[in-house]
Amino acid sequence: MAIWAINRVIDPESATQLSDWVRNTDLPLLSGISPDSFTKDAFLTSLDFICRFDQSSGRIDDISAPIEESLYQNWRQNNPLPCGEYETLAYDMTAVLFHGTSCPLSQLGYNSNHLRRKQINQAILVSKYDRYPISHSTYSGERTSITTVKNLFSRLNDLSIQPGTLIWDRGNVSNQSVQTVEQFNWKIICGLPKTSKVVQNILLETNIPTTPQYKIKNSECGHIYAKNIRARVFGKVRSVVVYSNMNAGIRDIEERNENLQSYSIRVDHILKNEENLNEKQLNDHLTKILKSYYRFFTFRFIKSNSHVTGEWEFKDDEISQAQLADGKYAILSTDDNLSAKEVVNEYFGKDFVEKRFQKMKSGHELMPVRHRLEHRVRSYIFINMLALRINTVIFQKFLTVCPEIQMNVCEHFSRK
Repeated sequence: MAIWAINRVIDPESATQLSDWVRNTDLPLLSGISPDSFTKDAFLTSLDFICRFDQSSGRIDDISAPIEESLYQNWRQNNPLPCGEYETLAYDMTAVLFHGTSCPLSQLGYNSNHLRRKQINQAILVSKYDRYPISHSTYSGERTSITTVKNLFSRLNDLSIQPGTLIWDRGNVSNQSVQTVEQFNWKIICGLPKTSKVVQNILLETNIPTTPQYKIKNSECGHIYAKNIRARVFGKVRSVVVYSNMNAGIRDIEERNENLQSYSIRVDHILKNEENLNEKQLNDHLTKILKSYYRFFTFRFIKSNSHVTGEWEFKDDEISQAQLADGKYAILSTDDNLSAKEVVNEYFGKDFVEKRFQKMKSGHELMPVRHRLEHRVRSYIFINMLALRINTVIFQKFLTVCPEIQMNVCEHFSRK
């Protein structure tokens, strides 16, 4: 399995090609295993030592979690955190597309590419300190990230990690998830969804001056300004950082204007009322079509000879009000000691977990999964996680040997 994981790092091949690949390396010599022992069946059988189907009980026996716990403890013993510091962990979940329909884990679900394909969902926990992938969990394709929070804390308890800080995206945020974090004495830094009425009011009411003391950073997407406020969120007054991105604000305005222009054409056609709807039916139809954009229109219905038509205008005051929140976002931090700049930098820095996903899904050719049996799928995911750990070790060792070129290496790995 270790040799398979090494292959995933260096030159990913399918199980059918692994035998020839291994024989052309020094791995048989280094491992002390005869080259003839490396067969397709041997590789596939090795998967069953991690996760197997127990015929007698009809259950799947998966020992990947305790192995990951041992790997993490060993890693931290040899690569300790700086004195007095606790883990800052990023947690995220991604969809892994699937071939075949027989595996019960593969289900239709949400993915960033909006593909109607069977998938499984994989959650991963990564240390900010050294980018070490601490653990993973495999879920069915329709499982949402927010429903995995309790599983996450069960895993953190098994790993015996002292409470530190968790960073995750707004998709994991709810009253219950935040309370769960606090119940286990962890700190949380997370984006707040703009769909929340509370968050909308915060964004509308918070003015962020574009002056030097509020400037946080320049990013590829624009200039970031932020301020720390106190607001009642999830049952208590908390620290919330509101940040603005001027470039994003312009994009929000343009997107809304384009959508309103497009909707106005449809509204013109609907108000002709060729279907001869009554006033209520006509208004219901407009509401259904416009959805959240309905509030930007005002309508006047005209009845003539039992036929209803209408006129409309844009609500300029509503559009102006909406623009107050354009390009603004909110971040919740339960650590009151952090400044606005520290919170923003921590939150923006969480993309290292996404890069771990990207490395595993593309660099290690994880997708699409072609295994059909659930226990084989779980073991296959474990192999790829093992490959990710090996990649991390190589990276860290290289930086230890050549610290003077650390920045160049970081840039190279980020491109890869």
